[in-house]
Parts: sequence; C-alpha cells; structure tokens
Amino acid sequence: TIGQIARACYESLALKYRYTIERMGKMRGKPVSSLNITGGGIQNNLLNQMAADSTGLPVTAGPIEGAAMGNALMQAMALGEIANMAELRQVVRASVQPRVYLPRRTQAWEDAYGKLLDLLSTTIEK
Repeated sequence: TIGQIARACYESLALKYRYTIERMGKMRGKPVSSLNITGGGIQNNLLNQMAADSTGLPVTAGPIEGAAMGNALMQAMALGEIANMAELRQVVRASVQPRVYLPRRTQAWEDAYGKLLDLLSTTIEK
C-alpha cells in the first residue's frame, strides 16, 4: 500500500541518519549528542520521531525557515544590530518554539539497523 511504501522510506531515512551520525561522531572523536532539523521536514512528526527512535538522540525540530532566519540574523550581526553570537541565540530562542522528540529505542530499531549494516557491507557481484 501507499502507507507501507511511505513507512519504508521514512524508516530508511531514519536508519541512514543513525548511520551517518555514528560516522560523524567517530570522525570528530566524540559522539553526537542531539539532532537538529530545520526546513520543511520539521512538519513530518512521524519522520522526526523515527529519527529520534533510530538514533537514540533527542531531535529538535524548528524553525521551518531556519536558513532564511539564520541569514537575516547574521546580516543583522554584521550591521551591528546584534552584538554577538550569545545575543543572536537569545533572539532565536525568543522567536521560535522548537518541538523536541525524545527517543524510544526498541529492539525493532536495533534489528533494522543491523540489517542495514549487513546490506551496506555486502558487495554486489557482477
């Protein structure tokens, strides 16, 4: 069904988030502690919860126009309207209400991640 196809796509994305986040943690020498999502994707509650469940990390979603907001705030800082990054962060906190998704790890996610790792380690023979 359409719902099953959509769910498979969302689960695949959530598992790939975990895969990528774990590798990023290894590259920086310390684990990633949270995931922040901006843009249109913040409107997908199911995917955001799956991302939290798959990664085991809290996911903060918002703002929807994060790139535009960041650009405008950096320009304001360049013009001296905002003094520094601390003040910029205060403006953001006062302007948006992000939604936080807390992880609910289950064995099903662990099993699915194991399958993904198996698939990624398999080479395709010609």
